[in-house]
Amino acid sequence: KKDAMELLLDPTLFQMEDRSIQYWKIIIDNLMSQDTTTFRDFMGRINMNQANTLNLFSNREQECEQRAQLLKRLAFVLLCSEKDQFHKHVPEIQERLVDTLRMPQSGPGIHAQVFLCFRVLLLRMSGHHITSMWPIIVSEMVQVMIHIEHNLSTDSEEFRRNTSSHIRLLSGLDWTWVVNSNNGLHASSNPQWLQLQLAAVKLLSVAIQLPADILPQFQMYKWAFVGRPELSQNEQNPVEFVPHVLRIAKIMDSKYGSPIETYPDTLLPTGSTARSLQDLHPFFSALSSGEPHPSLDSSISQLEQELELDFLEPIPSR
Repeated sequence: KKDAMELLLDPTLFQMEDRSIQYWKIIIDNLMSQDTTTFRDFMGRINMNQANTLNLFSNREQECEQRAQLLKRLAFVLLCSEKDQFHKHVPEIQERLVDTLRMPQSGPGIHAQVFLCFRVLLLRMSGHHITSMWPIIVSEMVQVMIHIEHNLSTDSEEFRRNTSSHIRLLSGLDWTWVVNSNNGLHASSNPQWLQLQLAAVKLLSVAIQLPADILPQFQMYKWAFVGRPELSQNEQNPVEFVPHVLRIAKIMDSKYGSPIETYPDTLLPTGSTARSLQDLHPFFSALSSGEPHPSLDSSISQLEQELELDFLEPIPSR
């Protein structure tokens, strides 16, 4: 048990080939299932408030990386479990994630791992167990959608003229923070911001693809992200609020040339990193068009396989 826990916490755990992850899922599942106290002990390790007191003299960058790695391992532990195996721990898990989001020093890398945890929870918990999480999930996704739109449109006069107060009300954001150039939002090529943006988009992709009977709560919020394509095209009946996906797709089409006519087999990059926001263009374009695409109609097993690949990290060359 001790050796297995040490391996779980090892910084190089995810530096493996994709075929190896299935074996690790079995190992971690057995580790957490054989003794009911193991998961409780593991949760104690990712107590963010405790981490603040234990790392007074640590480097901020190292501390953020450590927290991000702990959250990634929490997501992996949940992925290795059976459906609803840890449903009794959902309030505690939610508390850890909320504490992380509220930490003033948590950066985009940490937030990306929170989105990874949310994504796993959608696949591993029944809808009624995560009802209380939806306001948090939606609020965080909206913030990232606004980040993406802001990155794409910072220099656009149309953006400055048409910024809707409705979006501010929906997101509950401090709008001055969103457009503050000192917070890193302008660094659209920053790897950690791209990682966060990709993580949020992949979470949205899973939420959209899961059947309504599995995620009934999301149906109340879906309109904010995905609407009918004709809404954005109907000039005779303009609407004040245009769903985020349609807004972003329109800006991307303008920024990157034209709407995509031939979509790739995979709409989003495999793994947890993107080279630029342009890598997300196929997803937003396909979703806004309303046209069917295999990547927008995946089975639950396919969604889980894609999720597994996002845990993998490059194996260092020797």
